[in-house]
Amino acid sequence: SVHEFFKRKMGVGVAERLVAPFVSGIYAGDSHRLIAKTSFPKLFKWDEEFNSFWGALLTRKSGNQDHSKLPSGICSFPTGLRELPEALYQDVEENVRLNERVLSLKKTQQGWCIRTNTGETRVSQVVSSLPAPVLANILEGPDYGELREKLKGLRYPWIRVLHLAYPKENLQNIPRGFGFLNIPGKSLPFLGCLFSSQLFEERAPQSAPYFTLFIGGETQAHLSTLEVEDSLEDIHQSLQQVLGFRSALPEVLSSKDWSQGIPQYDEHHFRFLEFLLENSPEKYGLFLSSNYIGGISIPECIESSYATADKVCKALKKSTV
Repeated sequence: SVHEFFKRKMGVGVAERLVAPFVSGIYAGDSHRLIAKTSFPKLFKWDEEFNSFWGALLTRKSGNQDHSKLPSGICSFPTGLRELPEALYQDVEENVRLNERVLSLKKTQQGWCIRTNTGETRVSQVVSSLPAPVLANILEGPDYGELREKLKGLRYPWIRVLHLAYPKENLQNIPRGFGFLNIPGKSLPFLGCLFSSQLFEERAPQSAPYFTLFIGGETQAHLSTLEVEDSLEDIHQSLQQVLGFRSALPEVLSSKDWSQGIPQYDEHHFRFLEFLLENSPEKYGLFLSSNYIGGISIPECIESSYATADKVCKALKKSTV
């Protein structure tokens, strides 16, 4: 597990007070259940190759390791992440069909049949970026029974993303920074808090700095029964206690619950990847390109999509030869 891996490499204190909050903040997961090899593949690979994080870092710094196609670091878009799909849409607009619900996906002798609420479309290759259980529910045919069960077995914890705004004059002494994470087992009613208006100043008016809070996940599943208004007072009191300010209740800018946002890279997911190695649906023209393949972050999803595109292109070239 992730916990065991970091406990062995860095000690129990780091595993419990640094890694566990990080895992709950990034994966909304439990470090005792997530698998190190798939949750932190680069670190795991470095450990296998060098038996040392520091040796691997020095080697990478000297230029002896391949670097990612995408630069690392914190970044965003001026008007939000919607800019990314909107930019992609501009290049393929004539081939996109909006407001169309896919009802079933079925393999035929000629390829694949996609049935929607407006009719049927037949294609030779399919790329699915759907959440695993959604794909499982529309995938038809006796040959895909085991794949459907494996997809349904992937777990997604409930998560709430909550944006709260306070008057600027009440937050004069808030430290500058990224935010803070809750150590699992502590009493804070959220996984972590981002100082969003400090990170991305163009997102909010100067008169109303705001926080983004993440609630739920594997370690706070019980909070899914609470409505926002039922938990707001507790969240407000916790923020005041941690950050040392005083204010009336904040304004709720927005709240969104996600039931299939972040797949858990746990034992079920590990067995699923093993299954794909032996029973890849790609040989039948079905390519899986979602955040349960290759990582959950946006850069990881982009890099994974490059790899998927290469596979699809090769398959199309092979079919036309």
